[in-house]
This record gives sequence, C-alpha cells and structure tokens, in this order.
Amino acid sequence: MQSETFDTTDPVAASLLAAAAWRIDPGNPLARESLLDAYAQPDHAVLNADSGGRVYGAAFSPDGTLLATAGADGKVRLRDVATRSQIGAPITVPGSAGGGGLGGVAFSPDGKVLATAGSDGTVLRWDVAFPGNLLDAVCAIAGRSLTRQEWSVYVQSEPFQQVCP
Repeated sequence: MQSETFDTTDPVAASLLAAAAWRIDPGNPLARESLLDAYAQPDHAVLNADSGGRVYGAAFSPDGTLLATAGADGKVRLRDVATRSQIGAPITVPGSAGGGGLGGVAFSPDGKVLATAGSDGTVLRWDVAFPGNLLDAVCAIAGRSLTRQEWSVYVQSEPFQQVCP
C-alpha cells in the first residue's frame, strides 16, 4: 500500500491514506494491514495552528498531560493533551510578536516552569504550576472576588458566591 511509504516522512498522510484504502475496500488484506500499520506508529495528531498560521516550537510536559506551543504571533498556548483543548488565555511573550515570533518552548523537569525562546534570543521563564489553593490564587491575582458575570464565564458549574475576603 502507498500509505506505508509515508509512515516515517508524513505519518498523518500515511494514516489518511490507510483509512481511505480500508474504507474503499475493507475486505482487502493489504488495506487492513496498512491500517493496522498506521495504528502501530507512535501517537500523532493534527494541531490546528491558531497562532498566526505557524507553530515554531512545541513541548510536552514531563508527565505528558500538557502541550505548549510557540507561535509566530509571539504567544504560547497550553493545551490539555487528553482533550486537546486550550487551557486559559495564551501567554503573550514581550517583544516576540512582530519580530519573528517565538523560537521554541521547553518545560522544566518537574513541569512547573516553562521556558520560552524569542526570535531575538531572549529566554524567559513562566510559572505554569497549578496553584495548590485555587481560590487563594484567584483572589491574589484579581485582588477581589469575581463579579457575577465573571463567575458565569469562569465557574459555570457552581452557584455564584463571594470567595475573597
């Protein structure tokens, strides 16, 4: 099958071709073998670029639960690997947006710090650890309780309450 020629150079194309061959002729042993071969390749996924069209770097957290991407727009996006959904707002890296974006990202061995490399050579560190006490962290960042409107956006699963002193 033609899909197997792409296994190492373009695994996404290989998977798509294998799936197409199997859909066309599910009784064909070569189509079945090609599909199984595509499944046997290391995990891969298509990441939709929401960063000005290009992703210049990507890194998985040491525990494999987060993916950080460095975009041409100078922003870092964190994603939950299991759901593929973005976590929070993008991190805007100062000085990286109009000058070629970010060159790369890397997690510390414990996964609590993310390093970004700007195209200008600047390396910055970002604390990405999940706070031990989320309510205290929200109060410290906002400096106040959330409004009803903010609560409805960020804490939809719980009824509104004043949580900060």
